Amino acid sequence: MWSQNITGKIYDDKTVLQGVTITNINSNIKVSSDENGNFKIKAKVSDSLQFHSLFHKPFAIQLKPSHFEALFIVELKKIVHELDEVLLSNTPEAKPFKSETYQANLKHQIAEDIKKHPYKYAKQPSGNIDFVAIAKLIGKLFKNKRPKPPLIQPISYQQIDSLFKKDDLFNDALLMQSFNIPIDYKFLFFEYCETKHISNQLIFENNRLELLEAFHNASIEFIRILKSVKED
Repeated sequence: MWSQNITGKIYDDKTVLQGVTITNINSNIKVSSDENGNFKIKAKVSDSLQFHSLFHKPFAIQLKPSHFEALFIVELKKIVHELDEVLLSNTPEAKPFKSETYQANLKHQIAEDIKKHPYKYAKQPSGNIDFVAIAKLIGKLFKNKRPKPPLIQPISYQQIDSLFKKDDLFNDALLMQSFNIPIDYKFLFFEYCETKHISNQLIFENNRLELLEAFHNASIEFIRILKSVKED
């Protein structure tokens, strides 16, 4: 009866966090933070909220009246995987320094760098801009007329989210039943797919099988990461 909406924003030490699952433990209501880290959930004083992210430490808090008076700011701590200490039993022998070899290699490196970056070694103008040198550099750029391969425009998080909202094939049932993605990790999976640089040309109808295969491959990697984090 006393429930009301509590609004907040989620950060870590670098940026806002999208796709974090927020659960009201008392009422079992779940929501996710948007692309700007914002969230809104129904709650009341003394309810407990739990925040869960795949790459951050779990966080829970019991709500106080002050949490409803202003924007509720939540900071999650990143999960840091520390490597075990490695002990070296044998110390490698230091190779004797050969001055002649070093000088020859250094000269070769300098000569190659001069070929690649001649402007680094040109005489610096005193006070005035050397337009002649700049013109020569521009001229060299135009001499290379070989066509460059087209850049692949990767599919974005927003495009993936829109696709799974509107498409008959790509939907929540496909995520859970075919890809084994828990619905709580839906938005985090979209964010992971964005990092795979899948071409946005696959959204078109004639490329749907390739897009399905790309999402399937990404889901296998995502599930593997999810299991390893849970085991840790």
